[in-house]
Amino acid sequence: MKVIFVIALGFLAAVSTSGQVKRDADSYCAYAEQQARAQITLYWTPNLEAGLSQPTQAVPAETFAGVNASLSNLRKSQLVGPVAKDNCQLYRATIDAQEHIAYALPSIERDTLNKRLTLTAQAIGELDALNLQYQKKVDARDATLSSLYLLQSARAKLEVDRAATELTISTMSIPALSAEPLKNLAGEKQSLERATQEASAKLSKQDNWDVTLMAGIRHNVGPAFSTAPGAYGGFDAKWNIGSWKRNRELEQTAGDNAEWKRQQDNEVIRGMAQLRDQIESAIAAQERALAVMQANEDLIHGNREKIKGLDTEDAILFDNQLVVDELSLRVEIGTTQFRLVHLKQYLADNF
Repeated sequence: MKVIFVIALGFLAAVSTSGQVKRDADSYCAYAEQQARAQITLYWTPNLEAGLSQPTQAVPAETFAGVNASLSNLRKSQLVGPVAKDNCQLYRATIDAQEHIAYALPSIERDTLNKRLTLTAQAIGELDALNLQYQKKVDARDATLSSLYLLQSARAKLEVDRAATELTISTMSIPALSAEPLKNLAGEKQSLERATQEASAKLSKQDNWDVTLMAGIRHNVGPAFSTAPGAYGGFDAKWNIGSWKRNRELEQTAGDNAEWKRQQDNEVIRGMAQLRDQIESAIAAQERALAVMQANEDLIHGNREKIKGLDTEDAILFDNQLVVDELSLRVEIGTTQFRLVHLKQYLADNF
């Protein structure tokens, strides 16, 4: 029997491995973490300073050498790590959501094709039993060779179908998707976008002020060793008088960025809308196909009832044809029903 309904989902040809995607996320996070470590080292390490100073003409010129440390930098060192962590989490959340969108339908189709293999194996098993039965009848000259060939040919077609299904599955490289519903992944991404902006704004606010502590040794520029060297120490404080306005603007920036992302129709939101449209279209198409196949199945059952009990050669041949069609149709109906259930379940769970 010719397959009544063939699923043609274009995304199957485009499915590729996502191992590289995961490695990309790991590499980005490693990069962000290493960058943060380097920045923390810079902030924590005091600066060496050296130079020549003569505040007034009445004071001899002096050379000095020492170290200075910035309290603002020390505070920044505590904030750089969380910023890097937020950026890493945001990147992973984005990757997870995009991956979920890209592989949701292929994942359902892979499971559906595995179900089809099971159904095909069951149909082949029933045909094997019928072939054995009719082979004995042919050997005993109680059935014609044409009625046996019909069953043998049907089995061969199912074997071809099974091989094609196995080949399709072998070309599908689909990662294990996050168990988290897509709507939650998208929500987490949006929350992390705002958290990332707020953390970056908090770090930027540390530029509004600074207190630099200094300590070292000084010495007159006069003849060498004419005077003993002395120690010096002090601090330098600064605060930007526009910092209150800048802080408010930075806080507004975080909110504006989140709103911009929401209004931007970004890749994840657009991808979710497209995926939902695809699933709804697929469900509608599958329901129409299932209705046609079930009507055809009813027709087969009705015809078999009409010739039930007839032992003529034509009746036996016709009944075998109906049996073959029924087994092939059962594979298609079971496959379609499985796909429908999972498409509807995915729609309910993720949107």
